[in-house]
Amino acid sequence: MVSNGDGPQDAVPGSPDVPDPPQDAVPSAPDEAAPLTPRWGLAEAIPAWVASAFFSILIYGGVLAAGDYSPFSPQRPGGHIGRAVGQFTSGVPLRNDAVPVIWRMATLVPGWIVMLAVAWFLASITGKEKRGWDLRGKASDIPLGIGAGVFIQVPVLTIVGILMTLILGDFTQSGRAQELVDSLNSPFAYAALILGVAVGAPVVEELFYRGIIQGSLVEKLGDIPGLILASIIFGAVHLSWIEFIPLTVAGLGFGLLALKTGRLLPAIIAHMAFNAVTLVFLFATV
Repeated sequence: MVSNGDGPQDAVPGSPDVPDPPQDAVPSAPDEAAPLTPRWGLAEAIPAWVASAFFSILIYGGVLAAGDYSPFSPQRPGGHIGRAVGQFTSGVPLRNDAVPVIWRMATLVPGWIVMLAVAWFLASITGKEKRGWDLRGKASDIPLGIGAGVFIQVPVLTIVGILMTLILGDFTQSGRAQELVDSLNSPFAYAALILGVAVGAPVVEELFYRGIIQGSLVEKLGDIPGLILASIIFGAVHLSWIEFIPLTVAGLGFGLLALKTGRLLPAIIAHMAFNAVTLVFLFATV
């Protein structure tokens, strides 16, 4: 109450000596969750794979032309005998015109670089988030990955091979890896094959198929559908119908490892161990 001399009057809010009455605070609108930046996936992986295949063919063709090599490589000793007989009867000087292992492994590297670089470039220009290439891990990832890779290669694929024989009957195994091993003729060739098959390929393929493709499919479709579809893609891109089922099963193993641990490193180590066991088996037949 205030008085102007004529009697008491109600205080006027807002006057200098009377504070305004408290007002109820108006709740601010909750912040809307910012949408996640889309991650890279098949939209980047497909053109990257096509570019890699095209570039690899160009490089391999250049090697064939420069070295006067033959793209048709014999498998096992009988193939080499047939090649020699054909050269002799046609009057061609006897020579092993198969592409040396060192060159075969070397021609893979540019294709790998193109595949990863194109995917990275496409994701960058479209503003997509490049998730899935975190290579940080734990010390336990090493024994975990090695154990998983050996397990997938030995008991699992052995069972798969038995089942395929029961269903398909006797079938000819792919001889691509065996032919490479049969053509080894120097310590440098052995080193090149080991680096290419047991180190380079696992790292690049896991970055690409598990890091980019599986990560995207799992995010869009869910864990199981994404894992299965990514593994089928992994098996199919090797372009060998007889290897499709075993490689799809292997892809399921690598993918499950990445999915359950939330890390890519265990899958890379498992893939390395898987391929290394293959080489050990093949070396034993030389």
